[in-house]
Order: sequence, then structure tokens, then C-alpha cells
Amino acid sequence: MEGRIVENTRAVEIKEISRKSFTVAGYGMVWGGEDLFGESFTPETKLWLEEIGETPMVLYEHGEDDGIKRTVIGRVVKTVKDEIGLWVEAQIDRAGKYAGAIRELIEQGLLGWSSGAVNYLVERSEQSILSWPIVEFSLTPIPAEPRTLGVQEVRSIYPSWKRDYVAGPARIELAVEGKKKVLRVHLTEEDLWPQ
Repeated sequence: MEGRIVENTRAVEIKEISRKSFTVAGYGMVWGGEDLFGESFTPETKLWLEEIGETPMVLYEHGEDDGIKRTVIGRVVKTVKDEIGLWVEAQIDRAGKYAGAIRELIEQGLLGWSSGAVNYLVERSEQSILSWPIVEFSLTPIPAEPRTLGVQEVRSIYPSWKRDYVAGPARIELAVEGKKKVLRVHLTEEDLWPQ
């Protein structure tokens, strides 16, 4: 199983707890590198935060979780671009139905950020994302960009795997080996070469 080392960042953390909410923070985007789809953001990527709004909603798993569905669990309160990426802080309402479970996952270091964009305004040039109009940030255990989860290594059974060859979703798992978080991407021949 081949692996690639990624920059050491960290998972989303709880920054502050108040009576009504808790604030979570971490990198929502990391510049350069390569996500699980072989794409990357740069400091020049147009994020449309000024045009669409600087306080996007926060979902869990982009609204795809069977239990939580499209429940808005919070709202972004701050974004800062720096040399590493886009730092995101969001407030999660403590009275929300799923706040306790989300907080527990964050405290265990199991959630990273992922951003959702308006598809028809997305623009790419080869593997670089030029335009990514953010409408939501999601807390997720399997972000497309593993560096938002604090992963130190990504491993795949097929090291030359590229998005174009995958027919369906790969099985992805997060493992802890010693003090290192490792993201494993499991692909079968059927994933790579569908009949």
C-alpha cells in the first residue's frame, strides 16, 4: 500500500464555549497539495465570500447524513486567509439537537472542514480550482482535503489512482497508528475499471 506524506495541520478544535454556543475553529481550506480528487486550492482561488456572504451556514457531511440530513448546525463567524489556507471559525448552537454529538466528535479530533460551492460558478484549470463560491462549510469525518482533519499520511491501494477512473465512491477510513492519523483510500478493480 503506497502512501504520501501531507503537511501537518490539525483537526477542527473547540476554541470557546459559552452558555448558548461553542466556537469551533480549524483550516477550512489548505493551499496547494492535492485533495482526494487530485485538485487544489490556491490563495488566488476566488471564494465569493464577499459576494455571497461572509457567514455561510454549517452542516454535517454536506447534508448527506441520514440522521442529521440538511439541518443547519451553526454559522461561520470568521474567516481569515493566511499562508497556510483559509482559517474558519463557526459557532454551533448548544441547544441544537445534534450539538452534543458534534461536540464529542470534535473533542475526539475526528472532524475536519469541507466546503460546499455553487456548482455552476465553479471554475477549474487542470487540477487547480480557480473559482469556488462557498455557500456552506461542513464538519465531516472524511473531508476531501485530509489536511483539514490533521492527517499526516494518505494511503491508497492504487497509488496512481485518479478521480477520472473511479466509477463510484471509494471506501475511506481514518486510522490512528501510534501518534499519526492516516487516511486509507480503498479501491477495488471494479472501482477503477467498471464493467
